[in-house]
Amino acid sequence: MLKAKEKRKKRILKVLPNVNSIEELCEATGLRPITLGKYFKAMKRVWPPKRLKPYRMRPEIDDYVDSGTDTTEIGELAGLSRQRAHQYLHENGLYGLWKEKRKKAGNHFKIIRKGLITRLADALVKREEQLFSELNWPEQKAWEYHFGKQRSNKASHPITNVAEFFSRYQDALIYGKRLSVSQLIEGLEIPYTTALSILRRVELKPFIKKGENLGRERLYAK
Repeated sequence: MLKAKEKRKKRILKVLPNVNSIEELCEATGLRPITLGKYFKAMKRVWPPKRLKPYRMRPEIDDYVDSGTDTTEIGELAGLSRQRAHQYLHENGLYGLWKEKRKKAGNHFKIIRKGLITRLADALVKREEQLFSELNWPEQKAWEYHFGKQRSNKASHPITNVAEFFSRYQDALIYGKRLSVSQLIEGLEIPYTTALSILRRVELKPFIKKGENLGRERLYAK
């Protein structure tokens, strides 16, 4: 048994310089790629040698190599486990080619995905602009504040309460009333300091100036 193995090793080393592909080496030695891999490992040599062309011996797998298909999917399509499909690529010198194709397929998918995301984002922006244009002034201001980039805590108070806050502000503008911040937030569960922040974020000012405000809870009306 040992003599037979040694003879095979010598045969492999003898024909190796004269072949250009794994297929030729298999034919010259009468051994399969998986067996040759074991002999090369025993001889402490790298399998497969880089200079040898890959051996495409299973068309049902090789076609998927060129498309960069995932090894799990290759195994399912060819009736193999993922591990066996991966092993086949290594044994037949196809792993490098598969990896290159896989990378290209991945990059292509990323380009497609990026394009889809960009188009989706553009569509969402247009839809948002359409919805925004359909809102009344208080709702627009509430939207502007609630979804503004500078907003850090978006869930602290309902957007409906903020819209009502701006509705009161708008009414005061229309009817010429100088309402205090306390009047604007009465019953809305919006803190006084938050109300000031809301106005500041949408570039509006309180009706009562700082020097005129004699107390947060006092109501001001003209």
